[in-house]
Amino acid sequence: MENKILVKDSFKDYLGAKDYLSSSDISQLLKSQKHFEAYHSGKITFEETTSQKIGTAVHCAILEPNEFGNLYVMFSKLSLPFPDSTMAKKENKEWYENFCEMNLGKTILNDEEFKKIKEIQKSVFSNKIAFDLLQGCLIENSFYGEIDFEGEKIKIRMRPDAINVEQGYFISLKTTQDASADGFGNECAKWKYHAKESFYMHGLRYLLPDGQKPNTGYFIAVENQSPYLCQVFDMNEDREIVSEFFEVGKHLVDIAFSRYNDLIKTKVAKGYEYESNGIVQLKLPKYAVINSNNKLI
Repeated sequence: MENKILVKDSFKDYLGAKDYLSSSDISQLLKSQKHFEAYHSGKITFEETTSQKIGTAVHCAILEPNEFGNLYVMFSKLSLPFPDSTMAKKENKEWYENFCEMNLGKTILNDEEFKKIKEIQKSVFSNKIAFDLLQGCLIENSFYGEIDFEGEKIKIRMRPDAINVEQGYFISLKTTQDASADGFGNECAKWKYHAKESFYMHGLRYLLPDGQKPNTGYFIAVENQSPYLCQVFDMNEDREIVSEFFEVGKHLVDIAFSRYNDLIKTKVAKGYEYESNGIVQLKLPKYAVINSNNKLI
């Protein structure tokens, strides 16, 4: 695959391009080379949680609303022949089996999940800033290419939720428990969103031609509980300098790239990077340290 290519491929095909580093690979490399090796070989797998299932459905409902009905269907117990009985009842079991057969290939959502997803969709579409930002964007497109790092070429791949190459920004849609500035900022730090988004920002700026390079990214953060508040965050408000968000994230990405190059050269995966004698001094996090007044600091 040549450098600087935009591809409208399936998510399955994108996941299969394992010779290209992705943001998920970056996350594993930031843990250790051994984590990356285990993830890359398929020894680390992740089972989809209910929250992730809803999050995936939310992405479809907001980013590709015309496809939602082709991929998802609602099941309500009230539709059963005997809604007050259990699924073990013969008539209910036969009805449900027929329902599944008629909707083969679709993800089944219960009525509560379906209602939640529709409420989240409504919240985002009702937010004029979020709605306007999504207009004119390329949705779920993959980017493949090579970048130079420390004298070595590294193949990278990325699949931003949405990107507007004409106006120079990309979008990451996130469901969250708290879409306030403090709450979502804490979530960014916890899940290292700044590393992932910096990987996107700098990678896209490297791969895309002049006139299409992004100058910022936006988060559309929407709460996954009522009242489903939606907030838009600019990752790089000052266009003249790189924001702290991207600066700290780029530092983490560089660490990941360096570990990747080292692994390629040595072919020996290392664990956590500790002192040479293998013994580490254990320190409590600052929030757990008690000061002289016996108050948490």
